[in-house]
Amino acid sequence: MTNSDINPEDFLKVFSFLDDSDIMLIVLDSEWKVKFLNKRACEFFDVTKQDMVGKDLLLETSVRGWEELREAFRSKIKMEGFFKQELRASTKDGHVQSATFEFMVFKKGGAEWVVGVGVPTNSPARDWLEILDLLIEERTEAIRESESKYRELVELAKSIIFKWDAEGKVVWMNEYGLKFFGFAEEEIIGRSVYETIVPRIESTGRDLSTLVRDIVEKEDEYSSNINENVKKDGTRVWIHWSNRPIKDSKGNLVAILSIGTDITDRIKMEKMQEYELKKSKALSKLYGLLVSPAIKISDVEDAILAEAMEITESGCGFVGRVDPKTRELVSNIAQLPECKVKEKKIKLSKDNKPKSLIEFALSNLKPFYTNSPRSHPAYKGEPEWHVKVERFLVAPILVDDRVMGIIALANSKRDYDDRDVETVSEMSKYFVLAMQRINYEEELILRENLYKTLFENAPVPTLLIDENGTLSNVNAAFEKLSGYTKEEVEGKKTWKEFVFSEDLKRMEAYRAERLAGRYAPPSYEFRFLDKKMNVHEVLANVSLIPGTKKTIASFIDLTDIKRLQEELKRSKEALERYSKHLEELVEERTKELREKERLAAIGEAATSVAHDLKSPLQVLINSVYIAKMGISKLPAPMVEQLKSSGVLESLSRIEKQIGYINRILLDLQEISRPIKPEATNVNLGTLVKESLQSVTVPDNIELTIPEGDLDARLDPHLMRRVLVNLIENAVQAMPKGGKLEIACARVDSELLITVKDTGIGMPKEVVENVFKPFFTTKTKGTGFGLYTSKRIVEAHGGKISVESEVGKGTTFTIRIPIKQ
Repeated sequence: MTNSDINPEDFLKVFSFLDDSDIMLIVLDSEWKVKFLNKRACEFFDVTKQDMVGKDLLLETSVRGWEELREAFRSKIKMEGFFKQELRASTKDGHVQSATFEFMVFKKGGAEWVVGVGVPTNSPARDWLEILDLLIEERTEAIRESESKYRELVELAKSIIFKWDAEGKVVWMNEYGLKFFGFAEEEIIGRSVYETIVPRIESTGRDLSTLVRDIVEKEDEYSSNINENVKKDGTRVWIHWSNRPIKDSKGNLVAILSIGTDITDRIKMEKMQEYELKKSKALSKLYGLLVSPAIKISDVEDAILAEAMEITESGCGFVGRVDPKTRELVSNIAQLPECKVKEKKIKLSKDNKPKSLIEFALSNLKPFYTNSPRSHPAYKGEPEWHVKVERFLVAPILVDDRVMGIIALANSKRDYDDRDVETVSEMSKYFVLAMQRINYEEELILRENLYKTLFENAPVPTLLIDENGTLSNVNAAFEKLSGYTKEEVEGKKTWKEFVFSEDLKRMEAYRAERLAGRYAPPSYEFRFLDKKMNVHEVLANVSLIPGTKKTIASFIDLTDIKRLQEELKRSKEALERYSKHLEELVEERTKELREKERLAAIGEAATSVAHDLKSPLQVLINSVYIAKMGISKLPAPMVEQLKSSGVLESLSRIEKQIGYINRILLDLQEISRPIKPEATNVNLGTLVKESLQSVTVPDNIELTIPEGDLDARLDPHLMRRVLVNLIENAVQAMPKGGKLEIACARVDSELLITVKDTGIGMPKEVVENVFKPFFTTKTKGTGFGLYTSKRIVEAHGGKISVESEVGKGTTFTIRIPIKQ
């Protein structure tokens, strides 16, 4: 077999077109491991392609006498490079079948392959390896040509691009996609997306088991969608997909082309922003409870449990506290339908309190979580009344290393993480503050001290405003936000001095309504000015202290959250622009494909029309010829009479129109035919002169042609057709005469041919469309001349371009790579 410069991967790809062949085809590497089997070979060895690729042919199949065959293979292949052998294999039902195989070494791109072609024993003998060699070379060129053009789009685009069929099986994926998901091509092609990159259930709990069917059946609704995907290593990612159906000429679905962009960071940012906002609102609500005049521990428990469950997306949980009198753990439970406990509050004695995971947290005095509780060393099962625990998070409520209570959550819709532990632990501090306040409520002095502690140690900026608007008290968090010390603020500054001027009027109106006993929003956003006049976006919670005209307010700094929102918005806009660009690229390539399909259909129709018109057209040609011959034999007076009556002129016009019709039919037929140049050594000077013989150049046109001896490998018939077309166009562009210059030169590794005229030139809109089929500015033009010329030049691997200026002339330039 012949050698070529095809690389090993492309070499294996060319065998795919023989997958349905009647012959049996096997490709082995130097270790006799299977690289490819076609369907007929799989039937003979009674195996599947997926099971055999990468495995030893003789060890993994039912070939009889494999040990002797292996030795024969090695000796004959090594000595002769060729081996012919009858193989006998048993099927699973015990049937024995035989086939004659020819094996030969095939070296490609530095790799050594053993290619085997087999036919049933006693089949007619043919030189299968020689035939296969010819087919491989032909197919290799086809693969290179088609793949190089398509790869230009898919490999330059930094996006996941892949095709899949209506059953959800991956047909093809670009290199970027394979690297992104961590798969080798053989690990994913032919497998379902549910086995590779699409989870049936998202981490959010969303069911994706019908996603493939929905995309296939609801094209418009699912032309764009976002869903969670999974990499080979199990990493979950979020992808924005654009889906386009690929259909045949009859409208039947062939495949789905999906283009994906990784938006995991955007989704994470959105979730983080949502999480932080929920957390800020929850802490603000809890703080509102803490600083309210009347407080109940049950209200705090309910609020902490509700907010903790919402933020962590937990299905159940409880907040337990140690009763200061009985020292028993009193639990406040969020019940589920499957929970067997009927009372919302239960008492757990030391003997009955939950052991294992909860006891583990209490003994270690540290919060922890586990998303696999059954694998935790402390897990001992659940009581019979307890729900089944799938995920678990617990945070002890501590004061000076003394357990005051516990917050326990379970069965989140997602995995718990460190943020959840931090949030729940922070909520436990609010619970501690609430219990401390309630424990000291019986004594006024202790209550006042507790209130001061709550105020001073609150994690959010808090301030008291007198009736006249002066700030009477501020806490440490307010000092940090504002940049002022307590001494600079308390009793000296009013609240208005910290409000951005554009927000002041609105807040004055709120305060007036609140002091008048009417409704005013308890929570709103405004811009806060610190000591350096920096602007902070804050969320304010304001309430009037009952029985007084004093106001208490607390702030949540939203500056970072607002910044994240802006960054997210910019990222989203950039992503949308990028997605739109990709869609435009895909749309452009789709239009090109449709144009090619349209031209092919026109060519097929033209072939049919030409066949139908061939006979009547020939009759017209013969009739004109016979009429002219008959007239030529008439006496001179009669011929002169026919001439003067216009009959001869009409006959001549008919003959020209028949030729014009015949040319149109030939041009239409040309569209559907592939152009295959047959290159030979051609002298370019001779080629130009021969081309000029087919064109009538008027005397008022000054002609310059190339001199010298320049040869190149071209198809002389096709290139003559190109030159004749360009010369004719140039002559027609100079009805009043001018200069026509034809030049040929070798520049580096390219052959340059230019046809330049000083004619009327072409406007920009004509230049942009001049190579398109059916486009013409001539009254009787077909619009195929320059289109066909472009196809001929591109079939030689070259390019044709045009430059033109109205009133100055036109230059056509042909560039063709020089082939040795």
